Amino acid sequence: MIAPEDHADDGSERFVVLDKLGAGGMGVVYRVRDQLDGREVALKTLQGTNARDLYRFKREFRSLCDLIHPNLCALHELHTADGDWFFTMELVHGASFIDWVRPSAAPGAPRTRDRIRADTVQVDRLRPALLQLCDAVHALHISGRLHRDLKPSNVLVEASGRVVVLDFGLVTELEPQILDRTHERAAVGTPAYMSPEQAADCPLTPASDWYSVGAMLYEALTGRRPWEGSADEVMRRKQLDLPPRPLELAPSSPPDLDALCMALLAPDPDARPDGHAVLRALDGQPSPATTAIARTSSAGPFVGRTAQLAVLHRAADDARRGGVAVVVRGASGMGKSALASRFLSELEGALALSGRCYERETVPFKTLDTLIDALTGVLLTLPEPELRAVLPRDITALRRMFPVLRRVPLIAEPAAPGSLTSEPQELRMRAWAALRWMLGQLAARRPLVLCVDDLQWGDLDSVAFLGDLISRADRPPVLVLLLYRSEEEEAPVIRELHRRVATAVAEDLRIID
Repeated sequence: MIAPEDHADDGSERFVVLDKLGAGGMGVVYRVRDQLDGREVALKTLQGTNARDLYRFKREFRSLCDLIHPNLCALHELHTADGDWFFTMELVHGASFIDWVRPSAAPGAPRTRDRIRADTVQVDRLRPALLQLCDAVHALHISGRLHRDLKPSNVLVEASGRVVVLDFGLVTELEPQILDRTHERAAVGTPAYMSPEQAADCPLTPASDWYSVGAMLYEALTGRRPWEGSADEVMRRKQLDLPPRPLELAPSSPPDLDALCMALLAPDPDARPDGHAVLRALDGQPSPATTAIARTSSAGPFVGRTAQLAVLHRAADDARRGGVAVVVRGASGMGKSALASRFLSELEGALALSGRCYERETVPFKTLDTLIDALTGVLLTLPEPELRAVLPRDITALRRMFPVLRRVPLIAEPAAPGSLTSEPQELRMRAWAALRWMLGQLAARRPLVLCVDDLQWGDLDSVAFLGDLISRADRPPVLVLLLYRSEEEEAPVIRELHRRVATAVAEDLRIID
């Protein structure tokens, strides 16, 4: 799609491609120059138009874009233009984890498995690199995320010795794995490094990533991966067995690293050490960055919000008789997101679609985009008769505007020839009508809440839909919960929202400050 000296065009020919860095199953990574500030960054493009891959691609960026840690690759901006998706990230120059800790005695020679085994591990490199890797993995876990594809090529080490974990294409959150697995009925990851439970397509915990770290440590100590052979054979053997100890294959292996390695490779995930135990085994402790993530990720005591929760619960009850909107505004860090999270957790039997606007995105309808991702996950769980009942007859326009909906097989079916207009205004009207109808059908079956956080970074087109949804006389029985920072009261999106809902009856629009 992009060649050297071509442009990744976001409307201003902002990124100039300098070199191709690599390609994987889902995308291609380039070295580019950002014309805004002249710096070089890495740019990852999505290859192909598969809806599942698009979902993963967006999730890769959104899951990590706000996570700041020196050993996690920094993600910058997400863009889409003319149907192409790409995001920018930190440009890392380094060797793979194994190439760093087992440097080649013949630089420039092909790095074969035999060559890796013949080279010697440098323990003085391995210990600090392993400690940084484990601190980064621990930080991911305490932020509520799993990597799911840790392997040497996804862990680079710069010449300074700084370790950088990258390629978050399979990253997922710890909590909603039930929804996430509905579109991944086969194991995902790299067989040589994935855990037994990941190979068996079972629900995963942080122990799965720690198994992958153990496989990398095994290879670092011995030059061999724990299991060799075909993918099926490797995944079968690791279910019950342990490989030979590193000390048996490499007698000079440090005993403490040998013991840690075997503990991490335990077939039973409950038998593996957790992040704190791993860091202690390395005579380390969580870094300041990891400690900071732990502070921001942990839910503190929820006090003093009884009145606001009562307003939200009354609104949820009233929404069943006719749509209601609640706007929650407050300064950054004042607990708006925590309030919404607590409220949603207390709802019984309700369907909550939660989304968020991201500041560093150039994506059409980005206010609704994460909501549509969440909606798609719900649709994937519905039995076919119920799914057919909630899908509008004319979903072609909505599918075109939000191609991730094609994850749902019934929606992915091709449209009839000539059924889709190329006129943008008509396309949008048909899409919004289809979305309103579908939300109404879902709300008729169970209480429905739409929650959008950080609305101040949203887009005007989506706010037009939300404003219409809130203020129209025939609105569906949905609770719309919108959160934004009060210091952004004059943002164009917030001003447009207030203009759109100015005609709403007072009881249909409630504000929490």
